[in-house]
Amino acid sequence: MLADHAEIREGTLAVLSGYINQLQRDSYPSLLRVYFVAVTEADSEEIRIGTVNSQFEFWCERRGQTEAILRGSGSVEAHLSGSRGGYFPMVFDLSLVEVPEPGEYVLWFSIDGLKAGSYTFYADTAPAMEASGRS
Repeated sequence: MLADHAEIREGTLAVLSGYINQLQRDSYPSLLRVYFVAVTEADSEEIRIGTVNSQFEFWCERRGQTEAILRGSGSVEAHLSGSRGGYFPMVFDLSLVEVPEPGEYVLWFSIDGLKAGSYTFYADTAPAMEASGRS
């Protein structure tokens, strides 16, 4: 999901204004100014030993094009507790990523080389605001 802000504090995911799927900007290129939140599920072996150690990758491309406007990758190690079950959140700050032009974009996420999901969002030009004639 895309959100205005997200963070993980003491193992708890906090999201502000989540599930954004439409960006409206005055002009392009423009900064994305959102956070990407991914919640993944550990497999049965990871749950049994209580630790997740995985490689992840995410990338974003305009629908119908193959060139990514952003790429990120890394590794995550999480210690699972009974209260969290087999789920663990990850948060990525995409505030400074530049969206080149209006259109439909797809943000892909993979973990350990397998596509885990995608998220579609739309970048549009904001409608012009009309000034009121009050005096």
